[in-house]
Amino acid sequence: TGPTGVGKSTLAKAACNRLLQYFEARLAAEPDFVPVVTINAVPPNGNGFSWKDFHIRLLSGQSEPLISRKLVVPRQAPLLPRCALEAAISNHSTADALRRSVEGYLRLRKTKFLIVDEAHFCKNPEAARTQMVYGKGGLGYQTGAIWSLSGTPAPKHAGEIWPMLLSFGATDK
Repeated sequence: TGPTGVGKSTLAKAACNRLLQYFEARLAAEPDFVPVVTINAVPPNGNGFSWKDFHIRLLSGQSEPLISRKLVVPRQAPLLPRCALEAAISNHSTADALRRSVEGYLRLRKTKFLIVDEAHFCKNPEAARTQMVYGKGGLGYQTGAIWSLSGTPAPKHAGEIWPMLLSFGATDK
């Protein structure tokens, strides 16, 4: 952690480059493998958190195609496999469709590390945003390792650092 402008993003880029070097042989053998994904947890325009924006940022940062087409509507039913049909059509939410796309991306690309910049926005352990990043079944859980970056890890009180401590494995609850 550190204050704004001291190089957290530069450090994250260097870590990404090191991970790419480390996995160079695997990347050559598996062109679809993506060892590390970065995401900025900051709310858009300083307003409330937007799931849609969060997922679009993550997918667009990975050059995922057709992001604007991640909405399941009934007329798409004939295009979906039978096993996914009911679940997909039961939820018409763009944010949920994007979430499924992100989860599928991480699973199919076998991503090993998630770097979360501005992680202090994931400070409330009960909040859906925090659960999406740090919770069981969240993005970090799916990748296996999280690197949290924050210039302000506990802006109001020390308890706000708890979710990041969980991600570091510093505590068991």
